[in-house]
Amino acid sequence: MKTNIVKFTPKNSLHSPMATQYANKLINETTSTRFLGMQISNHLNWKKHIDQILPKLSTAHFSIQRLFYIPNIDVLRMVHFAYFHSTIRYGIIIWGNSTNTSCAFTLQKRIIMSGVGAKSSCRSLFKKLHILPVSYQYIRRGADKRIQL
Repeated sequence: MKTNIVKFTPKNSLHSPMATQYANKLINETTSTRFLGMQISNHLNWKKHIDQILPKLSTAHFSIQRLFYIPNIDVLRMVHFAYFHSTIRYGIIIWGNSTNTSCAFTLQKRIIMSGVGAKSSCRSLFKKLHILPVSYQYIRRGADKRIQL
C-alpha cells in the first residue's frame, strides 16, 4: 500500500502506533515513509534518508576513482557533478542541516582527495575544482531560495 500515516513526535516521547480506517481500507501508522524520493522519519532526524543516499554516493566515489587515470580535470568534475552533486543537491534544503550529513561530507572529501597525497589540504582542492562542500551547498541552496521569494 502506498498510503501511510506518520505521526511526528519528539525523539523521547512514548507513542504506540495505531491503524486508521479510511474508505474501507486499513491505513497503518509507520515510523518512516518515502515521500518525493526522501525518507522521512517521525522524528525528522534525516538519518534514514542519508543512509538511503550513501550507497549512491559510494557508487559515485567508486566511479570517479576508476576515472582518475584520465588527466583531464574537467571530465572528473563533470562526473562528480553528474553522480555525486546531483544526488546531494536533491532536497538538501530540507535535510542538509542534519548532524548526519558528516558521512556524505566524508565521502565527498575522499573523492576530492583521490589521486593526491593525504597531506594535501582538501580546502584548497575544493577551491581549485570549484566544488562546494556539502554544508556549503546547504547554505547556498537556502540563500537561493530566499532570493527567489
